[in-house]
Amino acid sequence: MRHPRSPRYAPDVKFIQVDLCSEEMGNSRSAAVSLLGDVGLCAEALDKELGGWKAREESEWWGTLREKIRLNKLATEELCK
Repeated sequence: MRHPRSPRYAPDVKFIQVDLCSEEMGNSRSAAVSLLGDVGLCAEALDKELGGWKAREESEWWGTLREKIRLNKLATEELCK
């Protein structure tokens, strides 16, 4: 699906593409890693390989994500008025 807005990702973002259909690989965005298979099974396998690794709650990534959530909530509340 294409959107008229420019991409809203960090310039150094890396995507992992999971698809059941090999013909779809690389059709929409360039992926750092492409996995052929069911997304649920691939996610379970990745989680197993990562050994339950999680980003620290005080990490910059979590701080950025929490701020985005806060701003999105405010924007949504404004739209609902």
